Amino acid sequence: MLSGAPFSRENQTSFRVVHEQRRRAHACGGIIVEQNFAAPRVEVQRPAIGEGNLHPSGPWVAERLAAIKEFIATNADDLDPTVRKIIEGAEGISAVDAFRGQYELGRLRQKTADTWQDVDMLLLPTSPTTSTVSAMLADPIRQNSKFGRYTNFANLMGCAAIAVPAGFGRDGLPAGVMLVAPGFTDDALEDFAAKMHADAASGLGRDRTAAIPAPPAPHVPEGWVTLAVVGAHLRGMPLNHQLTEPGGIFLQETRTAPDYRLFALADTVPPKPGLVRAEDGDSIAVELWALPPDAFGLFVDAIPAPLGIGKLTLEDGRQVAGFLCETAALSGAEDITRHGGWRNYLDAKDGV
Repeated sequence: MLSGAPFSRENQTSFRVVHEQRRRAHACGGIIVEQNFAAPRVEVQRPAIGEGNLHPSGPWVAERLAAIKEFIATNADDLDPTVRKIIEGAEGISAVDAFRGQYELGRLRQKTADTWQDVDMLLLPTSPTTSTVSAMLADPIRQNSKFGRYTNFANLMGCAAIAVPAGFGRDGLPAGVMLVAPGFTDDALEDFAAKMHADAASGLGRDRTAAIPAPPAPHVPEGWVTLAVVGAHLRGMPLNHQLTEPGGIFLQETRTAPDYRLFALADTVPPKPGLVRAEDGDSIAVELWALPPDAFGLFVDAIPAPLGIGKLTLEDGRQVAGFLCETAALSGAEDITRHGGWRNYLDAKDGV
């Protein structure tokens, strides 16, 4: 589950590209929940002890001075002029200022603690705008302060975060998003970010056409069972926990052979599709998961009629265990084969 926070349309490239990345996050299994990004996350980035302190965020710059105080005393001219100006601005910060800043930071952390009860991660733009190199060199402190609007709080609040390229606008300018979650959740963020980056097809650095290397296949213990899911058990869907809780491993997204039809079943809670084999069928999107043998048996035993597990043929010719539906249940069901998958059907239905 992600929180997609609204942001300023100051730069139309950023807005359009980041909005598209929001759609990609949904396609990767994220459930989008809108939140207001404003205070206290913005507050934590403002100078806590007066307007005279240079960015970033008042007393926190004193930590930078403490780290290189001896060096800057004898080698100040070796520093980048902008970096030197910021760090030397900490000379007037007192211990009282630093403690006051820590108290305020603690208060703001408390105000945001409930966020993680509602969402797993935040989806934010890495920057509200894009500046040219010349504009940055002309006013580096102000420009960098603007760039940090959606990012600086993560470090101060001890969050895990990863920036993800989101592609390029019609004017050729780049934009990106940042995924933010509680501290020490880096591994989980990395997997989701890698999927979003690959889907954006924005290349590698300056080479916008380079293909992103596929991540290594997950290790699956010998004897585990491969299962194809098509509906409510997909990532981000209501019943996905029935796969993750017993230790299921997500393998890949793929499609069936073009021999199936998909139906939205009537009166199911949560809503579920039914997949049936048909000569006039089409290829349907599925996810492949691996389950331990004992967990697979318990999973199959709990599946309610009219659904069951049979053998599905995938587009590459493999046959795996997967969900199939009794044809008797199709009375009153809506044929949604044209959507190509359950997630696409829900998106079309909800107007996402």
